[in-house]
Amino acid sequence: MKTNNKHHIILCLSILCTSFVLLISFATNFFTYATPQIEIDQLKSQLDDLTGVEKVDLLTNIANAYLDISPKESILYSNQALTLSHSLQLTRGIIDSFNTLGMAHYLLLDHNMAISYFEKAMAFNVNEEYEIKMGYSLNGLGLTYQAKDEIGKAMTYYKRANSFFIQSNYKKGVANSLNNIGTVYSHLLQFDTALEKYYEALSIHKSIGYQNGIGATYNNIAVVYEKLGNNKVSIDNYLKAITIFAEIDNQKRVAILFNNIGLVFVSQELYNEALDFFYQSILLSTELGNKSEIATSYNNIGIALNLSGSYQDSLVNHLKALEIRENINDKHGVINSSNNIGTVYFNMGKLDNALEFFNNALTSAQNITYKEGINSALFNLSKVHYRLGNYREAYRFKSLYSTLSNVIADEINYKNIADMQEIYETEKKTQEILLLTKDNEISLVLLNQQKIIILSLVLIVLLVLILGIVISKEKKKSDKLLHNILPKKVAMELKKKGKSKPVCFNNVTVFFSDIVGFTNISSTLSPEYLINELNDMFTAFDNIMAKYDCERIKTIGDAYLAVCGLPNSNEFHAENITKASIEIMNYMRNRNLTAKTKWEIRVGIHSGEAVAGIVGTKKYIYDVFGDTINMSQRMESNSEPMRINLSEISYTILKDKYSFIKREPRYIKGKGLVNMYFLDC
Repeated sequence: MKTNNKHHIILCLSILCTSFVLLISFATNFFTYATPQIEIDQLKSQLDDLTGVEKVDLLTNIANAYLDISPKESILYSNQALTLSHSLQLTRGIIDSFNTLGMAHYLLLDHNMAISYFEKAMAFNVNEEYEIKMGYSLNGLGLTYQAKDEIGKAMTYYKRANSFFIQSNYKKGVANSLNNIGTVYSHLLQFDTALEKYYEALSIHKSIGYQNGIGATYNNIAVVYEKLGNNKVSIDNYLKAITIFAEIDNQKRVAILFNNIGLVFVSQELYNEALDFFYQSILLSTELGNKSEIATSYNNIGIALNLSGSYQDSLVNHLKALEIRENINDKHGVINSSNNIGTVYFNMGKLDNALEFFNNALTSAQNITYKEGINSALFNLSKVHYRLGNYREAYRFKSLYSTLSNVIADEINYKNIADMQEIYETEKKTQEILLLTKDNEISLVLLNQQKIIILSLVLIVLLVLILGIVISKEKKKSDKLLHNILPKKVAMELKKKGKSKPVCFNNVTVFFSDIVGFTNISSTLSPEYLINELNDMFTAFDNIMAKYDCERIKTIGDAYLAVCGLPNSNEFHAENITKASIEIMNYMRNRNLTAKTKWEIRVGIHSGEAVAGIVGTKKYIYDVFGDTINMSQRMESNSEPMRINLSEISYTILKDKYSFIKREPRYIKGKGLVNMYFLDC
């Protein structure tokens, strides 16, 4: 019975730790870190000396500075900035004020009001003139909908925000939105994808030296590894986050991180190490006057002491946490503390006291429909009644607990499935390139010529000549089309034997490219214009690939796949693909100098073995398969706009012929940390 209780408590701790992921990611989008009150007072002292636009900007800065300290004060100064902006007809000031008001109401958990203000900011951003501000509005909507547990909507807004930040080349916004996208994937338990987003965000934050973002991302990475059970890596990343926030004097974040890392030590039963961090958190939170975090620390200390068997000391700390939570009207916290105090009394053998606190927790949780609190109370009440010998009551509470546990689990599963489906629907591309054959056309030509022969025997010789010419032309057209669809060697084999066997090629190099921001840019273009653009670019790609004996395999929407080394072996496969890649990049740069729409691509290159063959029996498609193809796509997705990213295998082949820039290892799903290199061109 005691082991189950211990497991139950540690499970609750993981929920507390997860909540900080969102807090860190969200805060970084609107302010760097908590501004000391003395600095805010200095800003306020300048208000009387300024007028017009300068005063609007100062009021906005004060409002943003107050976000992390007092959202209500932030609202006060935001409204002053809004009023003055309206009088000056200053659009950017109006947008900034609405965005800050939205964030302040979000922090006050007034989600409907937050959504209203973010939408007002977007409404004033006519024609999306202010791209970065539009990104903030969309990101704010994502934060709010995620807080409302509407994960699908949150992801949609985060990705739209990311697109605006990319368009405006605002790297800080790009990284912050990637962090938020990562929290969605973490919520959906897609940890590999979450880590990919976090490491991408971390790389950007480091490149611009944005310390607050670096610390936030280390925290998010730590939480994912904690969920995966890799406590060592989790602790390493928490310590990195603590170091960063300590350097920029963001004591509020440091205090929260002390609690987070302490919880990891509790899960490993390293209670003394955990207590050290919890006590440090109390010291910092007391200096800052952060009562909520102080209560959290006392609660965590109580749990650690209870698990280590120091029941009396545990009780003292839990009662302190309860008192603070009652004073600040933290209803969920009061329920959790009541359950924890009851657990300590249970372990001390004081069953009447335990029963009192568990009943209080159950009643309070039922009053606010706090399902997790209800469930914990039911579980705890079943234990007490069992110990008291009230087996009927113990069974009743255990049955209610089991039923509610299943309900909660089903709700989570159904919600996650619905969220994933919604995200999939918003992301999927429905573009297909149709391959047509000329068989029917040739048959129609033959039939028409036969009719002509029947109608006029006199002209039979002439008609035979005409028919021969037409067939020859159609055959050339058919062969040309077939060679466009299939490699010449494969097409000849297919025509000769009627089939073509799949072949494994041991030494090939794969080129994979994708257009950056294609979905968002294409949504603003007409279908005809978009197809013409793709046709223009891909035709150029085809000519360049043919020049270097490379084989274009297929295009999928805006993605382009080519290989060198099949169907004919080529000892210079890696060098040929690289030459073609460089020429394609030069073509894109020159094209963008004069083109109406500026397109940028990412390129990934990987070498290895692949299987190639014909797929289908009526509509032939020559395709390639294998891990080499997948790895080239991963190289592309981890590349950057207008850069060529190579795997370590391709780099090894080419390192003596080209100049490369080694990158930090990236996490690749199923591969772990992988070395990769930018071609220096």
